[in-house]
Amino acid sequence: MTDLRTLLSYAADEIEPAPGTVDADLVRGRRALRRRHAQRTAAPLLLVTAGAAAFAVMQGTDPARPPLHAVLHSPLPVPRITPPAATGIRLVAYTGQQPSGYRVAYVPAGWEVQGANAFAMTIAPKGFADQQPDSFVGKLLVMLQSSDAPATPEGTPRPVGTGTGYLRHTEGIVVLTYKDSAKHWVQLQVPPTLHWSDDDVAAFAAGVEVTKDAVAGRG
Repeated sequence: MTDLRTLLSYAADEIEPAPGTVDADLVRGRRALRRRHAQRTAAPLLLVTAGAAAFAVMQGTDPARPPLHAVLHSPLPVPRITPPAATGIRLVAYTGQQPSGYRVAYVPAGWEVQGANAFAMTIAPKGFADQQPDSFVGKLLVMLQSSDAPATPEGTPRPVGTGTGYLRHTEGIVVLTYKDSAKHWVQLQVPPTLHWSDDDVAAFAAGVEVTKDAVAGRG
């Protein structure tokens, strides 16, 4: 009996599996492993899906629709906001000392009369860096029209008080030339920092008075 077992053992060691047989076994083993893995993964997914659907039914919502919190936190389009146009500085009654040459009934709020002579009056913001009344940059200027200017001023006709003025816009500066009740041709230069409309310019002009000391310049 012992010799027979020994012979059978030797015979088994000498028999080698064919390569095709080994490859087929390996393929079958891999397929079985994938099936087992798929079954293990599918079971929890089915439980989660079923639980979500049941919760949606209990809440009275449609599982196909996004949850409420997702809708509430979704980005909304930001509306475009157009900045408002700059508001012109309002006119206030002038209560200060009236210089010779020109008088004014109003000044822009926060502005003051810097000075005046026979040829011009300058009005500027209080505390303005340029305190020279003969310097006109950035200031509201009142003067008579040049004596050698054309008889008919340039610009767009505009009512001023009971008369007619002529408005010109040049690089942000508004120039208004008009004839007052005393038949003087008065000229205003309004800086862009005032942001005045044509109505504001005309309202200021209606409060300007030219005295007998005023003299028209030339050029």
